[in-house]
Amino acid sequence: MKTKLIKSTAEADSKRIEFVFGYGSIRTDLGNYGVVPKSLKSVGFGHIPFALYKILNPWGVWAGVKEDERGSTYGEVFFIQHKKWGLFDLDGREGAHPWFPIPAYSRKAINVKMRDGRTIRAWVYFANPKRVKFLKKVETGNWASEIDPSKTKLTNAWNLRKLVALEKRYA
Repeated sequence: MKTKLIKSTAEADSKRIEFVFGYGSIRTDLGNYGVVPKSLKSVGFGHIPFALYKILNPWGVWAGVKEDERGSTYGEVFFIQHKKWGLFDLDGREGAHPWFPIPAYSRKAINVKMRDGRTIRAWVYFANPKRVKFLKKVETGNWASEIDPSKTKLTNAWNLRKLVALEKRYA
């Protein structure tokens, strides 16, 4: 299955992308969710067909999806209630503003396969190889397994069960 990437923000905006896929610390089950803009509302969990990495960027060690490598990254899809300010705020948090000299991430629109079988077109932040260093592939595809050492040996099946439980909790 080939995933079509929308290269320009103008092209994606014209298609009215209303969702963003969070695979790192903005997920509701991970620590940074409290700083997520209030303009985002969780609509469920899903996955994208790209590899997840532990990356080193100017602000520390974070999660990063590698655009040119296939894999599976699990995360959460959020509805953007306030299109202009929600994305503006996220772009700033992700180091993805177009006016940054070399952004840490680039935002592109792709299809996200949801746990319930739906496909939702959402913004995804891809790590910029010109700005970050890819340290280690996250084999589970789930960032939670990297930030909680007690879960690093758990299987994808366990991670999927956890995502389903969280999806029910926030439904």
